[in-house]
Amino acid sequence: MLLALGSKLGDEFGGRVKEYFGFVARGDLALAVAQTDVKGDGSKRPSEQENKNLYLRVVDQRDDGIIVRGAKAHTTQSAVSDEIIVISTESEG
Repeated sequence: MLLALGSKLGDEFGGRVKEYFGFVARGDLALAVAQTDVKGDGSKRPSEQENKNLYLRVVDQRDDGIIVRGAKAHTTQSAVSDEIIVISTESEG
């Protein structure tokens, strides 16, 4: 599934997915995914929340990666994982 996603993202991002997949496979790493938002005011979009840290957001982009702030609910697997993949809110607006 990860490799299928990589092929759909085009050369730049698809190459990064394939490179990461190789890194995970070579290291025999365990992964977890943080994708669930903590719950704020459900009637408001993430950018409208009074507490901006209720939703994960990118605050800076650098050559070596991105800086994020905010929260995601973890999965049980997180405590024993080597890497945690964090998925941003589908509609951040």
